[in-house]
Amino acid sequence: MMTTIKRTLALLLAFAVTLLAPASAATAAAETTEKSAIHVEQTLQSPFLKLDLNADVTVYEKGTPLTIYTTDYARSDSAKWIEMFFGSADADVQDLVQVDEKNRSYYPDIERTYEKGDVFAHYTAYETRLYVTYEEFEITRWWSYAQIDEQAQGLHTTPQQAKDIAWDWVNRLDEIIGWDGFKLSACYTMPAVIFGMMPDAQVEESEDESLLGYYVVEFDRVLSGIPVAHDEPPYTDDTKTDMRSDVIQIYIDDRGIFLVEGQYRSFLEAKNEQLLISLDDAIGILRDHMDYVMFYPEEPNCEIDEMSLCYRLVQTLDTSDKDVNARMEARPAWRFASGVNRHMTDVFVMFIDAVTGEVLP
Repeated sequence: MMTTIKRTLALLLAFAVTLLAPASAATAAAETTEKSAIHVEQTLQSPFLKLDLNADVTVYEKGTPLTIYTTDYARSDSAKWIEMFFGSADADVQDLVQVDEKNRSYYPDIERTYEKGDVFAHYTAYETRLYVTYEEFEITRWWSYAQIDEQAQGLHTTPQQAKDIAWDWVNRLDEIIGWDGFKLSACYTMPAVIFGMMPDAQVEESEDESLLGYYVVEFDRVLSGIPVAHDEPPYTDDTKTDMRSDVIQIYIDDRGIFLVEGQYRSFLEAKNEQLLISLDDAIGILRDHMDYVMFYPEEPNCEIDEMSLCYRLVQTLDTSDKDVNARMEARPAWRFASGVNRHMTDVFVMFIDAVTGEVLP
């Protein structure tokens, strides 16, 4: 009798496993086919512009669930803020927050501006801007000369050491203040310069150790595994705010970190949508709108070597509203670019909403 019961239970278990197996396999298949990596090589031609698409890109299938986010000011505890930047919550710091509209301090409980010695740590709520200086410095930012992961002239610090230093800072920002969600984007090596002067071939090739380069270790904000694009418009009009998206840039030389710049907002899940515009659809929209791109290159021939699904911040309030830079909407979009646009007019960048197909600013 007991043997019969055991056999019956075994048969039932085997039958249950058989029933569950196809469902599990289907789920696994769905997870693996939801996105895949491909290489796109295609040319788009218009009467005014030629785009050579040549990039690796992760393709997401239609119907992929996507989250739409709204943004708001980033909150922080004042004691934790002081601990982060001055070593102790009890540090004797000078509070420089000014409570008046002239200085854009509409929310003094959110604003953070402290100073002690050479260290100055500032969060401008109105601009959602983080700005921290640790040393006196004078640099010129020549982004067109930047390289990735190259040894900076005159420095003993290597690119990997710079990234390790920057990661430690970002991790403490998360652990102490609670500002998280960053992913290492790149370590940019900035050329050696005579401070205040444009670098030239002689400066770059000089062995004079007084001519020092430096690193900018950059971290992207990431939502649901998808980075937030931080391309900056080279110009705005009366209807568009001078918006800068979430990013952290940490400046490093042999002294360590001497400057941190960036933007930081809080992101709140607003609603769920489905990806309705495939990569092929987006390329078709790109073809139809390429002549009307906001960020226009100087040359008519342009190589698009950056293609990806990203989040793009979209303005939702009137430009005159004091909250316009903080309270926006983050929408999933296909990004086509010839480079990261930092107020550079010779870079092609276009964003196409992955849900609606709209060309986003």
